[in-house]
Amino acid sequence: MVPEVVNSFDGLQEALATSARCTDPPVLAIDGFDGSGKTYLAERLAASMNAAHLKLDDFLNEKGGGFLDHLRYDELATAVDRARQKGAVIIEGVCVQEVLERLRVEPSVHIYVKYLVAGFIWQPAGVLSMESVSAGLARKEEKCRRYAALSGDSVEPGEDLVGGLQRELIEYHYRYRPHERADIIYERSDDPT
Repeated sequence: MVPEVVNSFDGLQEALATSARCTDPPVLAIDGFDGSGKTYLAERLAASMNAAHLKLDDFLNEKGGGFLDHLRYDELATAVDRARQKGAVIIEGVCVQEVLERLRVEPSVHIYVKYLVAGFIWQPAGVLSMESVSAGLARKEEKCRRYAALSGDSVEPGEDLVGGLQRELIEYHYRYRPHERADIIYERSDDPT
């Protein structure tokens, strides 16, 4: 199945209204890279649909050094069950497909947010750029090495300084291909409308 691509909130609402997969009450999953606009979109959709909005970040054990293995799954499962009893639910966060798979929750519709801007993971042409990913990780690692040197910390040769969420997101995108498996791709540029 090829995802439907929309680039406006009105277009997204239309796509949802005509989606054959949109059950009543729907469970919508919103996915994308960190900083892509998932929360903003989920808040708008929740308000327009009178739906519950669950953010995966609210169930994250802080300072765990990662994401998937640091979520409070029992608490999240309870919150999902309670919200589903009341009506429509929007579950939003990075790696949402894998999280929902672990919870054994099948979303009615999976929306993937692509933030199309030069210098971000998704290039304006809508292509996932491995060069951008690699360059971004290299820049982050270099920045960490500079800060370590300034503070007098020693960094071992070959030591991985960029871990946790950044690596998990990249690995998740290449394992799950959420941008290909989504029902709807919401492409946004600098204008989040």
